[in-house]
Amino acid sequence: MMNSPSISEASFFAWGALGTVSCYYIVLVIALRWDVHHVQMTRYEPPAGISPSMAAYLNQSGECERAFAAGIISLAARGFVRIEASEGQFRLEKIRDADRSVPHEETALLSALFPRNDGDDCEFTGTDPGRLEQALHDFQEAIDNLACPDLLSPHTTYWIMGVIYSVAYVPLLAWAILSASRASLSIAALLYSCIWIVLGAGCLIAALRLWPATLRKIMSLLPGTNRPRAPLKYGDANPVFLTVSALFGLTLLASQTSGDFACLIAAIVVISTTSRHLLEVPTRKGKQVLSELQDFKEFLARTEADRLSRENQGQESSLNFEELSAYAVALEIERGMGEQFTTELIQALEFDHAYSFDFAPSRLDAGVTEDHFLGLNLRDDPESAGKSTRKSR
Repeated sequence: MMNSPSISEASFFAWGALGTVSCYYIVLVIALRWDVHHVQMTRYEPPAGISPSMAAYLNQSGECERAFAAGIISLAARGFVRIEASEGQFRLEKIRDADRSVPHEETALLSALFPRNDGDDCEFTGTDPGRLEQALHDFQEAIDNLACPDLLSPHTTYWIMGVIYSVAYVPLLAWAILSASRASLSIAALLYSCIWIVLGAGCLIAALRLWPATLRKIMSLLPGTNRPRAPLKYGDANPVFLTVSALFGLTLLASQTSGDFACLIAAIVVISTTSRHLLEVPTRKGKQVLSELQDFKEFLARTEADRLSRENQGQESSLNFEELSAYAVALEIERGMGEQFTTELIQALEFDHAYSFDFAPSRLDAGVTEDHFLGLNLRDDPESAGKSTRKSR
């Protein structure tokens, strides 16, 4: 029979492994993100070949939600889609198909939002999250293929190695705790503990993904902020609900095992989730592009930000954007309707993404309440493209 290690010894190894992995991630992030200071120069144009979507993608270290929004605004500025606002809700209309002047990633975005096989008319009302999330998935696949590994590297192998080592001693600690308890080591008891580990960890991951969007909304409501006010909705309570659910699951896990074990699981989840994003680092070429984008951002912030932020103020109809608006949103210096549209869209996408546990967007087919999602209506406008507006019945 296998000798059970002491709880203190197993806990020491488990926490020691997590501490080692934390140091490993910190060293990796510093080494990969280290960059020599460059001489700042005024840049009046964005880097050649870098679309607003790609600019946001690099500026956000591979996160696609803002890039997705910047791509839609860029398409609107080029006259391929129309964005209409009404009482805080937005509706998109397709005006015409993309041509050769549209970057590949934005062409993929337009095709994903308005697939040809959906007919002349299509709507998104918020009750079908799969439509919006699938569009993001197609867009991310297109932009990942363009940027990785030339401009951005996710360093997935390094991250997986850290995750494996961080959980290496978790089974040992669990065995020591269960061996020391008076309860018999039945398969049912082990499965019961595993259920609370999965539920607690899953809710915690989802909460970590949802909190940024809700915090941005809360920050917009504080006095003195220069961001457009984004009113809170019922859906903004989701991160609170998920955090409470995670605490509930981890508390029940602690009651079945120990508080030390539950805290270890929570720490592993937080460190693994956070490091996944931090290890997505620009390559040498990507850092050069980011430096050029920073120079262009400084120019926009000084000369164009106020003007772009005042565009469409108080407007409850078709929004008029220009190409610089898309770059201003991508680089986070626009504070008008473009940022409001982006905030609402990001929250909708992050809510979908929160419940996919593969660390990448995935399609969700389960229906949820409309309040959780951006009230986007997507409608083809074939009349603007010289087509008939209705099919023959």
